[in-house]
Amino acid sequence: MKFFLFLITSFCAFAQIERPQVGVMLDRNGDARPVWGVAASATLGNPILNGVLSMACSHGTCLAKTAAAIVTTGGQTAAANVDAPAGPAIFGGSYIYFPQSQQMFHWHDGVLDPMDFTADGDVFALRTNGDGLDYAVSRAGATWMEHYSFADQSVQVLASYAPVNAAMLTEDGTLLATSDEVHLVRADGTDTVINTPGVQALIAMGYGYVELVTAQGLWVIDLTNGGLFLLPGVAQ
Repeated sequence: MKFFLFLITSFCAFAQIERPQVGVMLDRNGDARPVWGVAASATLGNPILNGVLSMACSHGTCLAKTAAAIVTTGGQTAAANVDAPAGPAIFGGSYIYFPQSQQMFHWHDGVLDPMDFTADGDVFALRTNGDGLDYAVSRAGATWMEHYSFADQSVQVLASYAPVNAAMLTEDGTLLATSDEVHLVRADGTDTVINTPGVQALIAMGYGYVELVTAQGLWVIDLTNGGLFLLPGVAQ
């Protein structure tokens, strides 16, 4: 009985010291790499995908765009490879937009189904919402937040902002990267300002973290509390 209790105690202790995963980041070489640990003491794992142009992760699974394919992962290994239009991609749940060809697809069961969607401007970000999609688009010197309904193909303007370098639509808010800072605008209107200049891209890492790509380094923001930390070993 004592030996049995010892095993239970040891197992519980092991579970407590098991490394938490921040998510999966995209490095400057185009490699997708898991990030382990916590904000101030994160470590990088070995690449799980190579040649990645765009990526978004959620709930332990990533969708990645390589030169000509969509690749899915379980956070550790590649699982499926499906032909796709050339160039980078913008991910919004099960919907994928390809800016180079200005095409929208619905991803399901390992298949890309084309969608009848045309945006007036350059699309930055997507998310599923209700009967359709919300998206951020650059047009006429401003950034517009709009909703597209699948039911009647109507477009509704939700908000407008100053021009941005990058945007991301999260489950409960919006990330907007200007030349000087990043704004985390929540659904209740709260605006948290993160002083990180020169952000060029925002990448969903999963587990509530987002990668901020700058010319000087790669940062991570914790969407829960707005905390910011520099990724190890990848700063320039």
